[in-house]
Amino acid sequence: MTDDHLHVAVDAEPQLVSLVRYTVSTWLSAVRWPAAAAEELVFAISEALSNCVEHAYRDLAGGRMTVDIRAVGRPRAMHVVVTDFGRWRPERPTSGRGNGLALISAMMAWSRVETDEAGTRVTMCSNPAGD
Repeated sequence: MTDDHLHVAVDAEPQLVSLVRYTVSTWLSAVRWPAAAAEELVFAISEALSNCVEHAYRDLAGGRMTVDIRAVGRPRAMHVVVTDFGRWRPERPTSGRGNGLALISAMMAWSRVETDEAGTRVTMCSNPAGD
């Protein structure tokens, strides 16, 4: 962890999503990211991590997920990449779920999802909020 970058790598387990949320919140506070903007960013990251847990390793035993956050530009924004190394599988249509990516898109300045044989990356950038 530095003033301009945070890297977190954990097993793709549901109980570790809250640990990552705490780690990200603590780092954002340390770099003086505004509280309201931090809440949105932590929520969006949490949604992406939950997708890793639910979709990437569904038929596999275990796996990893990472979060990389970097402060960019002036005024500052946060550029985030959430990565898994599994195989994404869509949720069954009857589940009534599936709003995570829409929520991320609504809260961030932009976002995109890329999936290939190496895994899935959700890349997002917050709205500018820092000095």
